[in-house]
Amino acid sequence: MRGELRSLLYDRHPKLLSELQERHPSGGPTESLNCGDGWFDLIDTLCMAIQARIDEEGLPQVHVKQIKEKLGTLRFYIFAQGDDYIRGMIHFASGLSERICAVCGAPGELHEREVACLAHRVVASCPNKT
Repeated sequence: MRGELRSLLYDRHPKLLSELQERHPSGGPTESLNCGDGWFDLIDTLCMAIQARIDEEGLPQVHVKQIKEKLGTLRFYIFAQGDDYIRGMIHFASGLSERICAVCGAPGELHEREVACLAHRVVASCPNKT
């Protein structure tokens, strides 16, 4: 994910992403937040929904440990377990990621361990992709 999108996530979700930002304040590429730009809206919406749940229910603050792509789908790891509802939202977002192009955010499908739309499928399966 581009640095400006990482920074935007940090700015919009400081409570959830404070641990990530403290470890990587520059907003550059990290192992802790490593996925395509196409999943920005999915991650942003998930963070917003999780924080709303925490605030509305008075739950202990959850902190994100890692956000990445693994085997073609979104992985969203948190330090605290949260409640069943939060874990369900994370599971649901992971499932949605299988249908969203990780490159551009258009509808896509899992192909050779990556999710891509028809326009990006060649790029996604190319060993020299950018």
